[in-house]
Order: sequence, then C-alpha cells, then structure tokens
Amino acid sequence: MKKHIGFLLMICFMVACNSSQKKKKVKSSYKHEIVAQEVIQVSGYTYVHSEENGKEIWVAVPSFDGKVGEIYYFNDGLEMFDFKSKELNKTFKSIYFLQKVYTNPIVKAVVKKTKNAYTLVSKNKKSISFEDKKIIKMEASKGVTSIASLFEGLSRFDGKKVSVKGKVTKFSAMIMNKNWIHLQDGSDFEGEYDLTITTLQDFKVGDIVLLEGVVAVEKDFGYGYKYKLILEDAKALEM
Repeated sequence: MKKHIGFLLMICFMVACNSSQKKKKVKSSYKHEIVAQEVIQVSGYTYVHSEENGKEIWVAVPSFDGKVGEIYYFNDGLEMFDFKSKELNKTFKSIYFLQKVYTNPIVKAVVKKTKNAYTLVSKNKKSISFEDKKIIKMEASKGVTSIASLFEGLSRFDGKKVSVKGKVTKFSAMIMNKNWIHLQDGSDFEGEYDLTITTLQDFKVGDIVLLEGVVAVEKDFGYGYKYKLILEDAKALEM
C-alpha cells in the first residue's frame, strides 16, 4: 500500500514539474508587453487601453481585430502627449501610435520595404499593405501630376510643388500635429499607386480632391514612419 502511495506521489510531483515548465514565461523579443483591458474601434484605428508592469498605457494601431484580455507585444512607437481624439472626444495624457502589434512574443519585428512606405512586419510573414488598390477612373487634368508619374520620377520631383487629384482612401486626424491621408487616382507605376499626404485640412474617405503640396522623397519621421514618397503640407484647390 505504501509503495502505491509513494508511486502516486512521485507521479503527481512529475506532473506538477512538467506543468510548471510549460507555464514558464517565455522571454519576449519585444520591448513592450501589454494586456488589453479595453478595445475601442474608430475609423482607421484601433485604440487599446492596456497595462504594462502595473502601469496604464494606451496604444493606437491601424484597425485590427483587437480583443480584451489578449497580450500584445511591440517595440518603440511614436509616443504623443496630451493627444486629443476628435472621434472619441477624449484627450490622452500619453498614447503610443504604432504601425503594428504582435501576439507572438518570440517573433522579432523587422523593417521591410512595402508599396510606398517601410512597414513593420513579422519574419517569414507576408508584408501587409494598409491600403488596397481601388478601382478609380480619374480624367487627366492640365497641371495635375498623376501618382504614377510621381513614383516614376522620384528624384525629379523631390522638393517640387505639385498638384494631384484623386480619391481619399484613408484619413487619420492630428498625428504629429498633422492630418494624414492616402490618395489614389487609378494610376500605377510598378505596383506603386497609393500616395501619403500630410495636411492641416479635414477630409472624408471617398472625397474627390485636388491638392497642392511639396514632394519629399525618402522622408523619415522616426519611430518607423519612413516614406519613399510623401506630399507634405498639402492644401485643397478649387476644381
């Protein structure tokens, strides 16, 4: 009887040790590990209210299917202070703007060149294009440069003021004190069809706009925001 009890105790001890080993915390490849406590979806972004090492933290990520209770990982993002969200009518004392969060702690983030920006992606995973190509027919206009032409002649347009016309496919308000839009006009140069633009004016997704701004090539804002081509400080013109 004592032998059976001893054997059972030994089995229980081995199971407990095995279980303990399974629950052993995996060393993360990322600098930040957060637990989502609240997820808020707005146009173009997902806000995640979370906790890191007992400290409250907010992050904003291009729209994804965030879930309460999920653990997310990320490296450095763009931290903004006293940021006010018009859609939420809320001012965040501190919030990180990220390009992506990860659910696997042992997959390192690398920077990989995508369409017209350098996007954070996972190793061995297909790069994600934030803006899919839309079917747009835009008639050629005098004095208006197509998006395809801009990408085709990068060095020629760098630093020049140009006018572009197209459809707004994405609008993000007041990031780094600027509004950010994505514009497409139906043209395409070697897979480049989406133009990122900064402006102080408000637009809606679906708007057809004529904008004038200054072209910048290989623009690096830091924190992973690097663009092969961007139109800066754009203003709307009458059509």
